[in-house]
Amino acid sequence: MIRDHTPRVIVLCLDDHGPAPTPERALAIAQRVSGLSNVSFGLPQRRLFNRTMLALAVEAGLQAAICDPLDSDLRAAMAASEALLGLDPSLGRFLRFFRERVRKRKD
Repeated sequence: MIRDHTPRVIVLCLDDHGPAPTPERALAIAQRVSGLSNVSFGLPQRRLFNRTMLALAVEAGLQAAICDPLDSDLRAAMAASEALLGLDPSLGRFLRFFRERVRKRKD
């Protein structure tokens, strides 16, 4: 498959049962969880790439991401993405995140 399509990114999709045996299963796994930094390895502006990838992946149905939990801007991108996509309809998580961020800066 790699030889026929020459992809720019190769993703190994695993779950509790090991590697996905079919392309359909790989797609099902990939839609749920993604390691963001795997895609940006070796690229300049890696953190920006990861933040943008996260926003697009959430829109495509990503349910969980393997990412840097200390990247406050990544978490901000996640909060904004969820709000804009209707995944946080009352904006409660979005507002809580930014209120906490402002409070931490004052301390």
